[in-house]
Amino acid sequence: MDTEQYPIASFKISIPHVHGKLLPRPQLPDPFSLPIPVWALVAPAGFGKTSLALSWTQQNDRQAVWYSLDETDNDPGRFFSHLFAALQAQGVEQLSLAPSLLHTPQLFLSHILAQLKLSCRPLLIVLDDFHVIEEEGIHSLLQQLMSHLPVHVRLVLTSRSLPPLGIAKLKAKGLAMTLGAQMLRFSREETADWFRCCLGSPQSEGNTEQLWEKSPGWPGGLRLLSMSTHAVGMMTISDLQSHDQTLLQHYLTDEVYSHLSSQLQEFLQLTCVLEWFDIELAQSLSESAQASEMIVYLEANGLLIRQSSQPLCYRYLSLFREFLLTRLSACPRRYQQAHQRACELLAVRARTSEALHLAMQMRSRESVIACLLKHGDAMILQGQSRNVQQGLSRLRFDELSAHPQLLLMQIRCALYRYDMESLSDWLPEVEPFLEQHAQSELAQDPNMQAELAIARAHIAIKREHWQLADRYLRDLSCDNQRIQMQIYSLRGEYTLAMGQPEQALVLLNDALRLANEQQAYVLVLWLLGLMAEAEMHTLKLASAKARLTMAKSLAKSHHLEGLRIMEFVYRCHFKLALLSDDVAAAQRDLQATEALIGGLNGKWQLPLLMEQLHLALRHRQWLDVQQLGVRLDSLLSGLAVHREWTINAETLLLSVWFQQRDDARIRRWLLDHANSESIGNHYLLQHGINKLRALLILNKPRTALRLSETLLESAEPQQRLASLSIALFRCLANQRLQRSQTQLQMHRALQLVGDTQAWGLLLEPDGSFIETLRELDIGDSPVANQILQRSQTNRDVSAKRPSLLVHCPPAATQLGVSHREWKVLTHIANGKTNEQIAESLFIAHSTVKSHIRRIYRKLEVSERQQAIQAALRLQL
Repeated sequence: MDTEQYPIASFKISIPHVHGKLLPRPQLPDPFSLPIPVWALVAPAGFGKTSLALSWTQQNDRQAVWYSLDETDNDPGRFFSHLFAALQAQGVEQLSLAPSLLHTPQLFLSHILAQLKLSCRPLLIVLDDFHVIEEEGIHSLLQQLMSHLPVHVRLVLTSRSLPPLGIAKLKAKGLAMTLGAQMLRFSREETADWFRCCLGSPQSEGNTEQLWEKSPGWPGGLRLLSMSTHAVGMMTISDLQSHDQTLLQHYLTDEVYSHLSSQLQEFLQLTCVLEWFDIELAQSLSESAQASEMIVYLEANGLLIRQSSQPLCYRYLSLFREFLLTRLSACPRRYQQAHQRACELLAVRARTSEALHLAMQMRSRESVIACLLKHGDAMILQGQSRNVQQGLSRLRFDELSAHPQLLLMQIRCALYRYDMESLSDWLPEVEPFLEQHAQSELAQDPNMQAELAIARAHIAIKREHWQLADRYLRDLSCDNQRIQMQIYSLRGEYTLAMGQPEQALVLLNDALRLANEQQAYVLVLWLLGLMAEAEMHTLKLASAKARLTMAKSLAKSHHLEGLRIMEFVYRCHFKLALLSDDVAAAQRDLQATEALIGGLNGKWQLPLLMEQLHLALRHRQWLDVQQLGVRLDSLLSGLAVHREWTINAETLLLSVWFQQRDDARIRRWLLDHANSESIGNHYLLQHGINKLRALLILNKPRTALRLSETLLESAEPQQRLASLSIALFRCLANQRLQRSQTQLQMHRALQLVGDTQAWGLLLEPDGSFIETLRELDIGDSPVANQILQRSQTNRDVSAKRPSLLVHCPPAATQLGVSHREWKVLTHIANGKTNEQIAESLFIAHSTVKSHIRRIYRKLEVSERQQAIQAALRLQL
């Protein structure tokens, strides 16, 4: 080797200039934190290998040597001349080289090692982009250097593939460490920190989550996204989709795709149409025997990610998949063929929802129709009615009417989702069409006629046209088991509404048997919830709890926990928990409901608000009660919802107005409902109980007694819960009139409460029943003593609970506290640990810690108790 023959390019041996800030990554080990001499950063382009190595060179406790490699450095003479020059440029112990050693690489290497051993200061040597070096002579000499490095020297190699340097053997000896793509990915917290600290464009929590999911955690992808959208301030996924992605496409083509073999490129083009796949499906789709090996390679290079819930299933990096689909769509015929083949394979493997989704992506109406006709009914029964509805919405009415089975499928979707609004819209369109084709075989099909009658009955029940619903149900009959179970279900629901829970249980049990046979799991969830309600009406609380536990278990085992039908299950369990005085269980149900429908608007906010308000009343959190009561009253006045929701909301509002001593508002409510019926069915009976409550709040015991007598006469004997509530209110009225029979009546009511464990009936937020118990001085009743003890325990717990508002107050918002951060703060105030908060909010433990750090910074505090006190001051 001759130094004159190999002129030194100084820019190659200079540490690159850092543009902007480097993100600190303390969770990754520093080379000098471990006694390991060789460090290999191995990942595809854009994973931050060079940035991480640069951050290591900026530490003050070490010397740093940098060598940026390219293809010209495959000449051994050029390679080692530049390596020597890099060492010399950094003044490594006055390194010198005898000219005679330049012609003998082995002696040259020995000399370099001897010179390095003379130093004692930590030295970091970085060989950047080592994947370009293919010369075996360089590999051989470098292996010898790696095996004999002094203890104070660290050699860092950044490469897109594992260099052939015997690193596995060195790792076995504890002499080498590799950091791959999985370790180099940004976490969600690092993504947020990177946008805030390095780009100066902080993102909201929702945007950060979306950006991470799109990359996910690929540093280069995040930078390209920000550059493609000219990010200044906030950006969203819609921004990313609306801006030119040319820069991203070019980068992935030049730096990733062009470096792959033609066989691997073919595999990518065929499999990118799938959102996720396993090895068997990839083999079938690509018709390649090497599919398994290619998947291993792609995963190792960070382009494939394993599904956390299904470890043997894979999905492409979101940005990379979009890039592949863009390339594939440039050839429309091939694009269609790949999607069609994938649809067929997915349908064969019972992944019908994904098959339908691919058909919609193809914009092929024929494929959508074929998939729906073949799999639509089964998908509805399996809880995929939303996906079926999306497919149906892509079709015109003339296409639907060409296949009347699809018209019925539209109705079934609405029925199984309990979407009466859509059903009301669709039925008038379908019935005229059937009348026009009255002689057709399908129009005369008894099954179709039965399903239409079921739909009409559902609408009649929703609109509380009870006589019309009764007429439709009386004439319903069908031999088809799938339709039979709907008939039993609907009759059971109607019978329950009519105040006959025991007869309803018989019908619902028949429907449940057929639904289980048909594997109609969504309907099973609905039926279990209805049966639990019926059992609560008859005060069979243990049986109701067993039903709801079964429903939750079924939803978990069949991955149905994200369906909106679960809101009904959680609502039933919430009601049961409060009736049993299990406030902790009610709190868990509220959290599950928040996770399920917290982001929805309109009518779905009503059950959520009611549960939040109910717990706030139980916990005596009067600030929350005031705020939630105003919101509930406003929402209720602007919505037309089911009668049961209205009655439950009015029950809570009466309690709120009582706490606020707003007798005028209660009188106005009574006046508004002066002419409304209080008997006739279950809902009217509950409405009558609300009237009874209002009369006692206004201290009108005589009027309340007359109404209670009417209500008891109208109540069916099996409506034990309603009858017990009425009996308790009668006790209150008699006590205020100082009647002698009050104590005897209360003894009977207490005995029933004790037998059924319905403690919650006596633990009303206004404390009226507790006050009556104390005045009556029923000291010889164990049930009374237990009720008083439970009441005192609840008060003690509430007194220790800081009363933080459910929603973030304006003063906190002005300090930059987000709704999610305030939610974390309320959990802290309730004494929960970080692990419990993570479980409650369905987020990672590390995310909770990040939220708490931001809360401390925004509130200028340093510990949990200080944060709670600051929050209490803000809400006042």
